[in-house]
Amino acid sequence: IDKRFLSKEDKILIVTPHQDDESIGCGGLLALYGSQCDILLLTDGSLGNIEEYKDANTLISIRNEELKKVSKIAKINKIFSLNIKNNELYKNKNIVRSFDISGYDYIFVPNRHENQDDHKIVYSIIKTMKNKGKIYEYEVWTPLTRPSWFLDISDVIKTKEKMISQYKSQLANKNYLEATIGLNKYRGLYNNYEYAEA
Repeated sequence: IDKRFLSKEDKILIVTPHQDDESIGCGGLLALYGSQCDILLLTDGSLGNIEEYKDANTLISIRNEELKKVSKIAKINKIFSLNIKNNELYKNKNIVRSFDISGYDYIFVPNRHENQDDHKIVYSIIKTMKNKGKIYEYEVWTPLTRPSWFLDISDVIKTKEKMISQYKSQLANKNYLEATIGLNKYRGLYNNYEYAEA
């Protein structure tokens, strides 16, 4: 697919389990269509690199500020937060189901084969909810085995890098910035793009 895949009228929801998944999996999409996008943040982010921060409330505050910075860079429309505790999505499906997704044309969720517990359950919850939109799965920690769509993000790869770079609290633990851009480069090769998201 190319940038004409989405129209200027489409309403887009990016469902992100944690603060940073949206930028890793859909940072290029957000950089291209941010003003049409809302983000639904499912968890509080309290366990991401807790070893370094010790205090969960401090970490939650830091991660939410990082997401706000990303939102400004991509000119994202709105952020909705459900504040479910990390690794407890499976116990709180009804909280997710209480969020109205019916007005969105496209809904992006982590792919069902993700190896992180909060990630892999999202698809199964969202697909049972009433909506008119098309659901697409994106890659965070587990690449898709048979991607059906590719988005050319070559023109906004620097913006995506800047977005991911806001997550200093997480990058201190793992350098997933380099890994993510590497995956996007690989995805681009398949489609004769410089960089792509699957």
